[in-house]
Amino acid sequence: MSPPPTAALERTRSPLPRGLLWALRWVDRGLLLLVALGAGLACGARDLAAPFPSVLFYATPLPILCLGALAGAGLARLRGKRRRALAWAALFGILAVGTLGADWFPERAPVSVVDPIRVVSWNLHEGDAGQAAIQAGLEELDADLVCLAEVGHTRDRDRGFLRELDAHLRARGYVTRTWPGARLIVALRAADGTLGRLRLSKASGVALLLQVEATWRGRPLRIALTDFRSRPTLDRSPGTARVLEALESGATPWICAGDFNTPRASRCLDPWRAAGASHAFEAAGSGYAPTWPAPAPVLALDHVWSKGLLTSSAAAPLRAESDHCPLIAVLGWPPRR
Repeated sequence: MSPPPTAALERTRSPLPRGLLWALRWVDRGLLLLVALGAGLACGARDLAAPFPSVLFYATPLPILCLGALAGAGLARLRGKRRRALAWAALFGILAVGTLGADWFPERAPVSVVDPIRVVSWNLHEGDAGQAAIQAGLEELDADLVCLAEVGHTRDRDRGFLRELDAHLRARGYVTRTWPGARLIVALRAADGTLGRLRLSKASGVALLLQVEATWRGRPLRIALTDFRSRPTLDRSPGTARVLEALESGATPWICAGDFNTPRASRCLDPWRAAGASHAFEAAGSGYAPTWPAPAPVLALDHVWSKGLLTSSAAAPLRAESDHCPLIAVLGWPPRR
């Protein structure tokens, strides 16, 4: 008795064993479900307060969904399902366009500002690259304001790594403020700025916040450096709200940089925009915005926010010294009209 035409066609199209075809079919369905859920969260609910949607939102950024669609097309091709492979390819195209729209910023001319200050925000990944590499990297980045998180390993009890890097920055003409217990350093070029009173706080058990009153070329400025916990099941909204509340306590223009461990598209950052704060990359960024994990970043976890200032330019260049790309932003005061 001859097999049904569809079965014969299946054998003709795919030489793979029937058991493997069955497994690939379920992998295909799982990929479709994952991509659908991830795309739905990205376009709608994003990171809800519930742990599961938050974890899924962080685990399925658009670049990962693109890879999932590409894998689906390959699996369908292996199974001999040409129409399904074409459908996956079309989905990949849609997601790729969405990724470019969300994460790629076209080259923009720098905005004119007064008294520009070049800011670098960088998570050093516990200093795994070593002092020499990090010091050389900072020299190349040539920032006026350096905001560093994870400076040294948690096992470094006496914070020797942080103290050595702090001494190096001071020797290079910076005035610094540190929070050794939190492994944070803020450094400002002493030729043009001063650092004053330091305030240290914890925000809702989710974030560490270092604030310092400063001046830049005679203008008052508040500088803040924050580092959020990385656990994706944590609700970051109380922490981001507390940090914003602390920054909004005065009328002085402010800059807040650091590793928020919170994607730029997170609902937790919507109140910042509503309060009039400006995200450096959204305002004047050029190139690819995600900063983690280097060398193939898919999430924009590191941010530079400001209020009362203009952003002239921003970029997140790939570097080899950390699993985070440094975020570079040039900020300044609006020109007089």
